Amino acid sequence: MMRTLLLLASFAGMMATAGLAGCALDPVETDPAKAEARAAAMRQDCYRRGGTWSEEARTCVGADPIRR
Repeated sequence: MMRTLLLLASFAGMMATAGLAGCALDPVETDPAKAEARAAAMRQDCYRRGGTWSEEARTCVGADPIRR
C-alpha cells in the first residue's frame, strides 16, 4: 500500500513538474519581430556581462550575475 502511494505521489510530482516546464519553455513573444528584438537585447546583455551566448538554446552561459 505504501509503495503504491509513493509511486502515485512521484508520478503526480513528475506530471506537475512537466507542466511547469512546458509553460516555462513556451515563447514569451507571439510576434516574431518582438521575439527577435528581445533575443537581441538578451544577447547584448550576455556579452556585456562577459558571457557566451548560445543561439540554439537562446541562453547565456558564464556571465556575471545580473545586479539589481
